[in-house]
Amino acid sequence: MSTAACAGTVDGRPVAASQSRAATTTPAPVADEPFQEHAVDDECVLSGAEISALAEVSLGDGHDTKTKRDDGSYGRSCTYYLTAGGILSFTASVKVMRPQQGSVTEATIARLKSPTTRELPGIGRSVLIEAKAEFPQAWILTDRFVVRVFLVGSNLSAPPTDQRWAAAARLVVAKLPV
Repeated sequence: MSTAACAGTVDGRPVAASQSRAATTTPAPVADEPFQEHAVDDECVLSGAEISALAEVSLGDGHDTKTKRDDGSYGRSCTYYLTAGGILSFTASVKVMRPQQGSVTEATIARLKSPTTRELPGIGRSVLIEAKAEFPQAWILTDRFVVRVFLVGSNLSAPPTDQRWAAAARLVVAKLPV
């Protein structure tokens, strides 16, 4: 299992770099995201044990992390590291946002879908899974919030199953303000 380090964020998304720093990679951006950051006081809506169950690796409790961007603004997310990995073991992040204009709509959900996205029914407004081996992620949507759970695939033995994504999504939905 290799480890990855958080090299910061780009447009509020974590950027992971391998120990060799040969390449820096970011998840695919969603063009013109209509989301406001800093939607809740604490973005660590999953405990270390809960995100460990999703990732099937031992992760410590999350840390609310503020990252300065090139434009001088600050992004924030909750970051999680392998319990036995030190600073180079960035493995997961959770980012809680809200739509710029009102509530989550069908158009909001449609913006986040791609040909490789699959939807898990019956949780919140919608749960969208991108099961990319390098960076598996889920978008968990309620009427008020858009939550992105991002994992570094190189620190996992395998991407999460839909059952593990669903369990984590239910926990996130239950913990968000009403």
